Amino acid sequence: MTLTFLIIILLLLSALQVRLPALPGLGVHLEFIPALVAYSALTLSRPGIFAFALAAGLTQDALSAGPFGVSALVYVILALLLHRFRGALDRDLPVLQIGAGLLVALVAGIVGSGVAGFPAGTTLKLFYLSLLSAFITPVLFFALDYLRYQWRPA
Repeated sequence: MTLTFLIIILLLLSALQVRLPALPGLGVHLEFIPALVAYSALTLSRPGIFAFALAAGLTQDALSAGPFGVSALVYVILALLLHRFRGALDRDLPVLQIGAGLLVALVAGIVGSGVAGFPAGTTLKLFYLSLLSAFITPVLFFALDYLRYQWRPA
């Protein structure tokens, strides 16, 4: 799967993320970008990871009210950290995928909230958002691996 294809998926899922309503009762929107960053970190090569995490972070910053570049920095650091330990991790385990998605979503949320300030109720919403992103991650891994398998060169 090429970097270009992942960036197209990023833009499509970002548009979907914006259009989906907040989940009733939780008050949070589904976020696909942390799951995509986790997928890229465990799939692409180092230059591809850097480029994709930067694009994902800038896309996330464009969709949020926080300062521009904060999510990009966090996503690049976390993606390179996950890539560093990729040899010791089995990317096909759903538990690892959930953990990677949770790590990316939680750290990015904490840093983003820390920069913008922690209003009341943010901690609980951040927890819900991180859990949702964590459980979306294996679904994205499955779908993107399926597409990668179907569209591989013959």
